[in-house]
Parts: sequence; structure tokens; C-alpha cells
Amino acid sequence: GDNIRIGGSGNNLTFDTGGSEALRIDSSGNVGIGTSSPQRLLHVHESTAGTNGYIQLTNATTGSGSTNGFQILVSQSDKDALLIQRENADMEFWTNNTVQMTLDNNGRLGIGTTSPGEVLDLVSSGTTRIYFESNDGGSPEYRATVGVDSAGFKVQTRDGAFGSLTDRLTVDTSGNVGIGTSSPVGKTYISGPNASTFGVAADAALNLAAANGAVVGRTVNLNFACVDSATNAVAAVGMKYTSQSGFGKGDLIFGTRSVTTDTAPTERMRIDSSGRLL
Repeated sequence: GDNIRIGGSGNNLTFDTGGSEALRIDSSGNVGIGTSSPQRLLHVHESTAGTNGYIQLTNATTGSGSTNGFQILVSQSDKDALLIQRENADMEFWTNNTVQMTLDNNGRLGIGTTSPGEVLDLVSSGTTRIYFESNDGGSPEYRATVGVDSAGFKVQTRDGAFGSLTDRLTVDTSGNVGIGTSSPVGKTYISGPNASTFGVAADAALNLAAANGAVVGRTVNLNFACVDSATNAVAAVGMKYTSQSGFGKGDLIFGTRSVTTDTAPTERMRIDSSGRLL
């Protein structure tokens, strides 16, 4: 019989091989390969059970084998859609006639760069941010960002659903850490509430507490060290729990050491929960 036939069937143009239809152009201009009812301008269908549906692109450089070039497929086993770069080369994603994202041959993803240096590499002019936003009920309720600008690394959140973004944590270009300030002075700077109260947790710049559980006899320490690798502090200020009844109570302890060896400081002074100096 005929090996190739081009013919019209109603308003369709069909291409047959071996007596079976292989390709169809329907009356809407849709092209179907492997299907007589194409649903889009190009519709490729693999009708053989257990076989993936492939589209493959190759050129003279890649070679033309089944493991060459670039492939688009739908897995028959789990229906997953796959984009496969078979070559030891990058994948680039373009918009507005410009490459916007690159997945390199080592699996590193670059957004704003074609040469990603890490697993995820984000580059932009000015401030580079990642946005996190909840959207419950159709309007943004919470937004946070992490990013970098000329001042350093920043974490921002906003007050309420529509407040402006505010710097919450900054690590500047000198390695100084600021909490509540974008211009930290010294290695760590905490800018707390401007409160007239004393000892109110919500008004504190820093709260220290022991983990839940039996806390009587345990101490929450603020240590002062000299050598990074030291096991013990040179001096310490601590609060030792003496009761966990109700909301608890405890003594304030001050300690130093008189030697230069790596030993724990010795208690030098204590103010007990009744205000007595011991």
C-alpha cells in the first residue's frame, strides 16, 4: 500500500504513514501529532500505554540521539511534566528579550545573573529582597522580607495588614548586628521600646528565660568571655530560680574569676528575691 498519503477529510488535512494517520491539521488550524482531535495549535499525544510523551529539540552540536538536546515530556507513570536539558549546559529563561533566570549545569539557580555562584543566587540593582506574604481572604495580611542593600543584610516586617515595611534586624557591612535599628553601633545593638515601666516583659529590649520544666536551682546566665574557644566565661551575671510557684522568683548573681585558666567564675555577690545583698 501507500507509504505516505496527504489528503483532505472534510475540513481537515491529514498525513498518513503505513495506512494510519500520523498528523492532522484541523479546520481551526490546530496541528495534532498522534491525535485526531488536537486541542491547541500544536498537540502532541503518545497513545502507547507505558510510554512517555516527548518533544525533542536537537542541533548539529548536541547530536540527534535520544539522550541529546532538550526535551519536554509528560511522564506516563505519574503524569509529571518534565523539562530535560540532556546536555552538560545551562538552561536559560527569558522575558522581555532578556535572560532573567539561569539554571546552570551544576544545578545552581541564578535570578538576575547568568553565572550563579551558589545553589540560589539573587542579583539586582539596588536592594535585593525575597518577599514573604500571607494572603488569607483576598488581601495581604502579613508581609516580611529578607534582603541586602548597600547597608548590609536586613530582615523587615510590617505592622498590620497595610503598614509600611520596617527594619527589624540588620547585619551591616562591618558585621555589626542591629535589632530595632538599621545603624548598629558596636557588634550588637538593641534598640528597645522607649518605656517608662520597669520589669515589664513587653517593654524590655531583651528578655532571658529558662526553658519550660523544673527550673528551681537553674540559672539563666549572661556571660562575658575573652577567647572564642574558651569553655567558661571570665565573668557572668545570672538569675537563679528559687521558686517556680506562680510566675516564679529568683536571686541575681554576679561572678568573676581570679585566675587566667579556663575555669568557671566564682560567685562574688548575690541579691536575693527579697532585695538583700549577700
